[in-house]
Amino acid sequence: MENILIPLLVVLVGWLVRIRYKEICQKREEFDKEYSNFAAPLFYFINAIQDEKISLNASLLSEFNEHKFAKEIFIDSLSGGRLNSFNQKWAEYEEEYYQVKDLGILVAIAPSQEALGNATHLDAEKWEVERKRKIHAIITELLKISKRKIWL
Repeated sequence: MENILIPLLVVLVGWLVRIRYKEICQKREEFDKEYSNFAAPLFYFINAIQDEKISLNASLLSEFNEHKFAKEIFIDSLSGGRLNSFNQKWAEYEEEYYQVKDLGILVAIAPSQEALGNATHLDAEKWEVERKRKIHAIITELLKISKRKIWL
């Protein structure tokens, strides 16, 4: 009797491990698909704003709704601390969007009111580059937070 119990137990445990492994792999595939759908428009956006000829304000106003839609679908894939970090970083990105939306597409967004009073065209270009870097960093961090690490 003991001679049969041990092999049966080993087979049963092996079968349960195999089932669990398949579930993990399936969940991983689903997450990767959802992440790709979320990340694709953001990658496109951060690559597009690297072009000096592309207006950050115009791009942000035209692309943000697509980003928000992708976020609303993807956010169900996150939980716990990662969800909290994601929401905090998303709030930073949203703040940048609403600043542009409230001020308008043709307004240069200066670091301070004093700087805006004495601004030249070169200053406005410099601020645009700084804001592009800031938004690039925010989106990069969003993508980093949302990408699940591979444990297997």
